[in-house]
Amino acid sequence: MSNYNFINSFSKIPRFIQPRVRIFLSVDLVGSSKLKQAGPERIPRNSINKVAGVPHDIWLPELSNFYGAFPKIFAEEWARATSLFKDEFPQFVGYEPSLWKTNGDEIIFVKHVKDRSEIAFFVACWIKCIKRYKSESKTKLDVKSTGWCAGFPLNNSEIILDTSVGQSRSVYNEEWKLNNYYLLDEWYKKNNRSELLRDYIGPSIDIGFRLCELSSPCIFPVSVELAWFLTNQSYENFSKNKQNKINNFLELPKTKFMGEISLKGVFGGHPYPIFYVDVDPNIELKSAKDHLLGYSNDEDQDQKIKIYCEHFFETYQLHFPKPFIAQEDCKYLTEPPQQYIDAIKQLSNRFTQEKKRYEIDDSQGNENNFSADQPNKYEPDFIEILLTKLIKDITKN
Repeated sequence: MSNYNFINSFSKIPRFIQPRVRIFLSVDLVGSSKLKQAGPERIPRNSINKVAGVPHDIWLPELSNFYGAFPKIFAEEWARATSLFKDEFPQFVGYEPSLWKTNGDEIIFVKHVKDRSEIAFFVACWIKCIKRYKSESKTKLDVKSTGWCAGFPLNNSEIILDTSVGQSRSVYNEEWKLNNYYLLDEWYKKNNRSELLRDYIGPSIDIGFRLCELSSPCIFPVSVELAWFLTNQSYENFSKNKQNKINNFLELPKTKFMGEISLKGVFGGHPYPIFYVDVDPNIELKSAKDHLLGYSNDEDQDQKIKIYCEHFFETYQLHFPKPFIAQEDCKYLTEPPQQYIDAIKQLSNRFTQEKKRYEIDDSQGNENNFSADQPNKYEPDFIEILLTKLIKDITKN
C-alpha cells in the first residue's frame, strides 16, 4: 500500500481513532522529597512560614523556582528553535509540545509527531533547556530527565475525565468505554472541552514511568521505541550546507545501550533494554567512560542500535509492535501490518454502529439500551477481539 493510500484509508474515520505517535519528555527534581522532609532542626531561626513544624522557607523557594523557571526556559528555547527551522525545515517543527501533567515534583510534556525529524528536534530543544536551566537556576537541586514514545489508539489509549461533580456527561448510560469514545470524538471536534481532562494510559506509559526511576542528572533514559526513532534520523535528502546547519543545531549526544533490566510490573518481568542519552557535562569523564564501554570512535553505534531494536520488535511483537508514523514520507517508517489497518477500520465501524444504535434507542425513549436478558450480546470487549485477531494474524506471518 502506498503512503498516499495508507493515509487516505483513514481520512473518513473519527480523528480519535486515527493512528498517531506521541513522545513524552519528563523532568524531575533530584532530592526534592528529602528536602521537603527536613526536620525542625533545619528550620531557619528567622523563618516566618513555620506551619506544623514544616520548614517552608527551605523547600518552597526551590520548588517554586523549578515550576516557574523550567517551563519558561523551555518555552523560550522552543520559540528560538522554531524561529530558526520553521521556514527552511518545517518538517522538524510540527505541533507545539504541551504540558501533560505534573507528578509529584516532576513535569511531563507531550508532543504529537508526524515526522521522525520532530522527535530529534524535540529532544534537542529539551536537552538545551536542561543545560540552560542548570546554568541559570538559583536552586540547589539538580534535575534529571526521561523520554518515551507511545502509539495510539490500539497499543495505548486516550481517556477523557469529566472534572465536574454536579453534572455527568455519561451519554451512553454506564457503558463507560463507549462513553469515553464519545467524549474523545467530541474532544477532537473541539466541542465543549470545558471541565474535560484528557489523559493517556497503556503499557508504554507504564514503561515510561518505570524508566524515570533509572534516570540521573547524567543519564537520560529513553524507551526502546524512542531509541529506535533517534537512531533512524536521516538528512541525506538535504544539501551538505543544510545538513551541517541541522547537525550543528541539534548537537544530539549519542544514544547508548546500558543493558537489560527487569522493570517492576511491566513486560511480564522479562528484561527490558535500557537505552540512554549521556548528558554528563563532564566531557573528559564522558570520554573516558565511552572508551571504557567501547563507544569511542564507533561510527556504527546507531546502526547497531537500530538492528537490535528491530530484532527486539520482531521477537516481542505481541508486546512491542514495530512503531510507525502514519504521515512519514519514508515507507520504512510508515506502513503498519495490514491487520493493524483492518483493526482500526473495524473499531471505527463499531463505534459508528453503536453511536447510531444509541441515537435510535434515544429517539424511541428507551432508557435501558442494554437488555438485561442479553448480558453477553456485547461481550467480549470488542477492543480485545480486534487485538486478539491482530496478534494471531501477526503471529501467522
